[in-house]
Amino acid sequence: MPPPSASGAGTDARLTALWLARFASAHTRAGYARDVRACLASATRAAGAPVALAGLTVADLMAWRAQRCAQGRAPTTVNRGLAAVTSLLAFAQRTGYLSRNVGRAVEALPVPCRLAERILDERAVQRLLQAGGSRRNRLFLHFLYYAGCRVTEATGLCWRDLAGLDAPDPTRPVVAALHGKGGRTRYVPLPAFLGQALRAWRRPAAGTAAAPVFATRTGRRLDRKQAWQMVRAAARRAGLAHPVSPHWLRHAHASHALDRGAPVHVVQATLGHASLATTSRYAHVRPGAGSGAQLAPAAARLEA
Repeated sequence: MPPPSASGAGTDARLTALWLARFASAHTRAGYARDVRACLASATRAAGAPVALAGLTVADLMAWRAQRCAQGRAPTTVNRGLAAVTSLLAFAQRTGYLSRNVGRAVEALPVPCRLAERILDERAVQRLLQAGGSRRNRLFLHFLYYAGCRVTEATGLCWRDLAGLDAPDPTRPVVAALHGKGGRTRYVPLPAFLGQALRAWRRPAAGTAAAPVFATRTGRRLDRKQAWQMVRAAARRAGLAHPVSPHWLRHAHASHALDRGAPVHVVQATLGHASLATTSRYAHVRPGAGSGAQLAPAAARLEA
């Protein structure tokens, strides 16, 4: 990697592109790129002249942190931005592009644990699942909850990701291959009723193995915004006053499965947590076990 030019613009852009390419998620890349641009723009405004990566100082990062706090940003949002910029600077240092990483001197903000506020009880979840509206929407909401998946894992699901769907024995479990963070794939056995509902849903669903399971009327896969709108609309119809998001169903899965006796290792494997400590916040895996089977049965059939 050549040293920065006087302006740093061209080489900064190339370095940033190399750094962003390390992240598998397009959503993550877009968010991190915005954070880096916002940080450099803040430093540029303060200096009254363009600031490149090599010109960033500890004072610049602390001023940006204070600015975002003053704007009312949540501590987790502020910390994510700092982490993104620090990660880029660390990458630049490892490649020899920069001699130091000034981000290491800036501490993250303390974040109060609000997890309990985002966990719905089982009755509230069942009301939400049944308030989805259309058959596709109800099936999507059930999949989010019973698979314990992230919204991007559900919207990215293709028919080829569902093993056992075409098995001659209809009682054979359906296993979903979920493509999660860092390009990691995990295999989640689905509750029997959900596997049967997916089999029934596939019959009228035209398309190839690469077609999305949850598609729009034009055949395009659902996007994050549509998924959020779907969950919010269902929450309103269910009479829930909370600002429910798709991730709330993942939180509910973890909490309810543990409450019903699912081993913490099973829940960890189902949700794809890298650390057992992450799963343990909600309170050896048996082969083929999925914690979705520990949840309360669905209140209504999904095939209809």
